[in-house]
Amino acid sequence: MSRADTLERATCEECGDTFTRTPGESWKRLCLPCWKASPAARKSAPDRLAQLTAELAEARAERDRLRLRVLALELDAQRAKPEGIPPDMLRRLVRLCHPDRHGSSKAANEATAWLLEQREVSR
Repeated sequence: MSRADTLERATCEECGDTFTRTPGESWKRLCLPCWKASPAARKSAPDRLAQLTAELAEARAERDRLRLRVLALELDAQRAKPEGIPPDMLRRLVRLCHPDRHGSSKAANEATAWLLEQREVSR
């Protein structure tokens, strides 16, 4: 059974037009345009406006808190991520300290091995 099957037709007490309401809404005696023009609608409108304004302010505050949390998480992720050596600089350093250029010295071997490890870390 669809929502349209459960609606009933009612006649507006002000203008005589028909409108729909659910079976449990016998208190609805006016169509929407007549209700909006009624003193009851004008009386409840400022309260509803104040309520919606408060809800909007709360939603904006929550949005701002979430934005700050996301920014903090992104900053933490950036701080935790090792910077590493940029690939072009790493290639240059390996060429400069390569053992072939330094008579296969122990220092050149250790430096080159360390630089190659850094290449693996930055991937």
